[in-house]
Amino acid sequence: MKPLNFNHLYYFMIIAKEGSVSKACKKLFITQPTLSGQLAQLEKYFGKKLFDRKNKKLLLNHHGELVLSYASEIFKLHDEMLSSIKKKTNTPMERVNIGLSPSLSKTHVHDFVSPLLKKKSIQVYVKEGLLNNMLSELQSGMVDLVLCEKHIHHKRKYFVSEKLLARKIIIVAHPKFSHLQDNFPQSLHKQPFISYPYTSHLYEEIHSFFLSENISPDIQGEIADLTLLKMAAESGNFITALPFITVQKSLREKKLITLGEIHHINSEMWIIYRKSSAPSSSILQTIEHFKKIKRA
Repeated sequence: MKPLNFNHLYYFMIIAKEGSVSKACKKLFITQPTLSGQLAQLEKYFGKKLFDRKNKKLLLNHHGELVLSYASEIFKLHDEMLSSIKKKTNTPMERVNIGLSPSLSKTHVHDFVSPLLKKKSIQVYVKEGLLNNMLSELQSGMVDLVLCEKHIHHKRKYFVSEKLLARKIIIVAHPKFSHLQDNFPQSLHKQPFISYPYTSHLYEEIHSFFLSENISPDIQGEIADLTLLKMAAESGNFITALPFITVQKSLREKKLITLGEIHHINSEMWIIYRKSSAPSSSILQTIEHFKKIKRA
């Protein structure tokens, strides 16, 4: 049997990530007939179709998912090998690619990533994006794990979800809104409020809370990034809901005050990884270390 053509395997990975041959062509700077021919040769090599066509889109089938999971590991090892050689060290370099949901507390993310950054044998790459995009990259092997704010129920076939922590949510505002502390939460009615986007699990929970209390704050906009939400509240123009950990310093410095707490809503942090590829020992150690310091 002829050796596997790794160019064909790489082209397959890009097609899987982009979802179509035409999009992959633009990224690879090759013509569509050429790329289609490369894919056909790879499928002939395996003796299996790797994609199903649906509504002019290419969807990975069972065989394609299996090949993609192995291909991702192969090219990850390739990158680690190059890094080790270039650094002229006998210790193999481990590369960890982390996908990040923007609505997470950056303090928590830093606490999680920090032990990995301290290890000279590990290269850490963190990228932020919409959760669905990060999950697509996780499935295709472009990232090794995803940190996000919710459990992934609809993807249990492919992923394992593990809760790392849960922190209380409080309603905060500039001190000029101190009069709203009385009669909370009814005092929020018709007050300027910045919410989370509908893609965040907190959006539905916070708005359900408003409905249960029969109040309608004046929703002025939606922001996913917690730092921007905090800055919007500190400006004195808006009220918002944030994890306590995010606003500790602002509360201490009296830039913000607590109007009240939503007791049944938590800001959560979850780690998601592929079922087909268990986390490395360094990541497992990082998970345990993170849980330990957050329990302290």
